[in-house]
Amino acid sequence: MKSRAANPKGTIQRHLSRFLLVFVFGALFCASAAGLDRDRTITELHHTAWTDVQGAPGHITAIGQTSDGYLWLGTLTGLFRFDGIRFERFVPRPGSNFISNGIYSLLATPDGGLWIGYVFGGVSFLKDGILTNYGVPEGLPAGRVRNFARDAEGNIWAAIDGGLARLEGERWHQIGAEWNFPHPSSHSVFVDKEGTLWVATQDTVVFLPRGARSFQNTTEQNGMVPMMARSPDGSMWMAEVGKAVRQMKLPGIDLRSIGPEVRVGSKALLFDREGALWITTIGDGMRRVPYTDRLRGQSIAQFGNEAEIFTEKEGLSGNYIYTIFEDREGNIWIGTANGLDRFRESDIVPVRLPPGDMHFGLAANEGGEVWAVSMTREIFKIRGSTPTHLEIGRNGVPFKDEEGTLWVGGGLGGQEIFRLQGDKAQDIKKLNLNLPYFNINAFFKDRLGVFWVSVTQGGIFRLKDDVWEPYDRQPELPKSTLIVATVDSLNRKWFGYSGNALTVIDGDNIRTFSPEDGLRVGDVMVIRERNGHVWVGGSLGVAILEGDRFRMLSSEGSQSFNGVSGIVETSDGAL
Repeated sequence: MKSRAANPKGTIQRHLSRFLLVFVFGALFCASAAGLDRDRTITELHHTAWTDVQGAPGHITAIGQTSDGYLWLGTLTGLFRFDGIRFERFVPRPGSNFISNGIYSLLATPDGGLWIGYVFGGVSFLKDGILTNYGVPEGLPAGRVRNFARDAEGNIWAAIDGGLARLEGERWHQIGAEWNFPHPSSHSVFVDKEGTLWVATQDTVVFLPRGARSFQNTTEQNGMVPMMARSPDGSMWMAEVGKAVRQMKLPGIDLRSIGPEVRVGSKALLFDREGALWITTIGDGMRRVPYTDRLRGQSIAQFGNEAEIFTEKEGLSGNYIYTIFEDREGNIWIGTANGLDRFRESDIVPVRLPPGDMHFGLAANEGGEVWAVSMTREIFKIRGSTPTHLEIGRNGVPFKDEEGTLWVGGGLGGQEIFRLQGDKAQDIKKLNLNLPYFNINAFFKDRLGVFWVSVTQGGIFRLKDDVWEPYDRQPELPKSTLIVATVDSLNRKWFGYSGNALTVIDGDNIRTFSPEDGLRVGDVMVIRERNGHVWVGGSLGVAILEGDRFRMLSSEGSQSFNGVSGIVETSDGAL
């Protein structure tokens, strides 16, 4: 620790360099290769939405990832490539053209190629910038190409409104009676880990075991099924446009052990690599069931709380969703009518508080809890990422004293300080000041147990013998607006002001720091002391006290520290 304290700049810069590398890499597709933690709710995952504001196309009907890492987006207005930052409309080489702009399905292959299926019929294969088109003359059935599958032998299959097709050499072959497939249409095709090919037709599901040449029937009766998936336990699932997402009721299955039925119309579903079930809806956003095995036999209503819900209200780019895709790094991508969404894990877990509250102050409680105190309305106790509203009817600015007691003062119209005991306000201390109007904007209790309070249009007061007295050396303090105040382990009182002014009261000594003393943080928003370091953050940066002067914190490159409103120094020296 001695070397860290002697050179905090080097320590902080090392941490910042590591952070910036992670940030830039994460801006592409970085996430845990193990997949998304099922024990985090969908709102605790890191979510990003791209719409036309960020250059994303709308009506994303299909998503694929080629071996070079690019994400490909099939839309009703063409094919786009995305590198995690920039969307680029793809234009084939001169001499070749897409069959149409309306793209409905995509499939990336291990050799770096990309299969493209169109809304109004036809298929293209894109590789090394060369586009090869297929249509009815090449044996392809007519109609919308709904999706593709690649079997264990590398054969490409296509589910098409006009039938089921398989690529054989340079031509497509429509599957018929010789394969025991008499169905006139196919809506989706899927290959499981054992190499079994599953096909959803206009009214049932059939399957072809690996190496077989004759499809077998199931007893499953269904409507339109645009997608199928297999869960980690081996069960087969399907999305029905007009009904629900559910496990298939295949022969030999004990119906008492069947998975839940989520009653939403859906175009796509996905079991991620950790086993969570993701469900798209047609107008109601996303649903997610982390553990389907815990809900066996249940029917989950459209807005039932057994399934997690994520919609435009929570930040989704659109409630009408066409497709879902898991990339190689375990990120989940959603294609909506309005843009593109990504869910990934992050070291930072958001805590969702009710809308309408703002200007929160935070204080840590023993046992891992955090108090979040709103300046406008409410107080919440947070454990993990779950907030619990405390029915106190008060609000304000939080301060935890050296005994670990949480005090709250002020707030919107608040003119009192109280101690939070459990879920109740105790030891209420009213500020009976001879002022026409005031609010508490900062307060603390010093190491001798004396309360210091700054009020609007009144200055600083101290509580002595249950009487609030004005601080007798007020004229020696800055005249600008006081924003933040605190006390450190040496019982020094710190006051931060607008206009880059910081005052410390140390016994009978008062000193105000300014740019001449190295302080250039702008409006002082936060003051923190730990391990003998005094940190100050503000609208223009961060500074550390070294001796009797401040030194501004800098970073390698162009990264700045503007708008700092909170600082934590951890026990290992990271800032």
